[in-house]
Amino acid sequence: RRGADGYLIEPVEREELLASVEALLRGFAAHRTALRLKRRLRLLNDATQAVNEAATLDQLVGAIVNQASALFETTALIVGVFNGQGIVAGATPGEGYRFDVVSAATVEGLRRSIGDRRTIIAGIVAEVTPVAVFDELLVAEVGESGEDRGVLLIEMPEDADATLGDESMVVLKQFARAASTALRTM
Repeated sequence: RRGADGYLIEPVEREELLASVEALLRGFAAHRTALRLKRRLRLLNDATQAVNEAATLDQLVGAIVNQASALFETTALIVGVFNGQGIVAGATPGEGYRFDVVSAATVEGLRRSIGDRRTIIAGIVAEVTPVAVFDELLVAEVGESGEDRGVLLIEMPEDADATLGDESMVVLKQFARAASTALRTM
């Protein structure tokens, strides 16, 4: 009743102590994961709402990268062709976004460089976002038709564990679906 998560009665066997500590640590980790997921789901809901409220293509692309950046607390980048325009936009948390209209050929070159999902080195990317080299990426397709398609890239922190990466990929796919639906209505 006073907040203890467990107790042991002396004398304590070494194995019992270790098992109790390991069980408490697992419980704490599960609780922390549940809180992180709850927060992310709330942010995902807010991000989906912001994307759906965009009235123009520029606002929509800005909402996609801004919300992705906030959702993942890292740099987000979108590269694609939408309504016949080549677009590259990037955002970092708390700094807004940069948006550039580029040629379809530039978009195609960037898409090819994204192919290995590990490193992008391109001048246009450096102009849009301060991060010119992504070491670890989460990648999701945005848009559904052949002409109106793009790639949403999320920079993963170097110290991210596999669980966070798996969880993030699920959230990113859901967000990409919402962005694709919003693009379809533009």
